[in-house]
Amino acid sequence: MAGDDGWFAGADGRGAHEVAFLDRLRADAPDVLGERVAPEATEAVPGMAPTFVRLDVPGLTSPRRELQLAFWTSPDCATSAERPTLQGAWSDHYQGDDYAADDPECLTVVGVDATPEQHARWALAWIRRQLDRPVVREEWTRGERTVATRWVLDDTGAPLGSRGMVRLRRRPADRRTRER
Repeated sequence: MAGDDGWFAGADGRGAHEVAFLDRLRADAPDVLGERVAPEATEAVPGMAPTFVRLDVPGLTSPRRELQLAFWTSPDCATSAERPTLQGAWSDHYQGDDYAADDPECLTVVGVDATPEQHARWALAWIRRQLDRPVVREEWTRGERTVATRWVLDDTGAPLGSRGMVRLRRRPADRRTRER
């Protein structure tokens, strides 16, 4: 397995393009992400088609939220013949469930004539931008008890996760705490 330093360990890619993507991702991750996240928080998920990588976002109390990326070149998966496709999203532990091509929070690179290495650089730049964004925990209370919680990207208000009584979240939160 590639990635001796632990960055995005777990899978090697299904072909030359995916191997080149993962190799560049692993080589550049220490410089781009090193002070923001530990290598153990990253993974290249084995057995996935397309090549799928994930990163646990540090510093959040929310239910599992992570950054996920998918990269592939095979025409049976890609939407643009043999040209690479790169997708990224904030998500939960289900691979790709929160990706939507029309969501401005997501990364979408389809049909661009660029190398797998360039796609890896775009992927890392997107991850870094996401890690630099402020995340706020909003809480709704009854007395001293928290009965509903929602995590949002503070710059856009996009929700990342929630738990508790949905109907209470129709009114402004009683407390807002910056987590990242």
